[in-house]
Amino acid sequence: MIIEQDRVDYIGILSHIFKEQGITQVQMSRDIGVSKNTISRWMVGETVPTVESFEKVLTKYGYVLAVRKDTKTKREIRKELTQAERSLQEKVRIARELGISYGELDARLRGTP
Repeated sequence: MIIEQDRVDYIGILSHIFKEQGITQVQMSRDIGVSKNTISRWMVGETVPTVESFEKVLTKYGYVLAVRKDTKTKREIRKELTQAERSLQEKVRIARELGISYGELDARLRGTP
């Protein structure tokens, strides 16, 4: 199983692992060699696991953390936004020519009454 996160949600991931694996904090602490109190502090957000500890958890229970980075440049994002804005302006122009509201045109384009 691959878990993808833009930001690492340790509590969410650990909760998922506890539920899916049917294990307790005590079992996990034994499996990865940290105290039960350490796991407990992770689960309440008091501390976060070290990279090494988190990697042990993931490896032990068969998970992989996939780190994604948005590869679009600011220039590409600006270009997409400009195109979207032009598209919106074109739809507004067409709606005016047809004498209908933008909402009505949008509904027609989506095929809804």
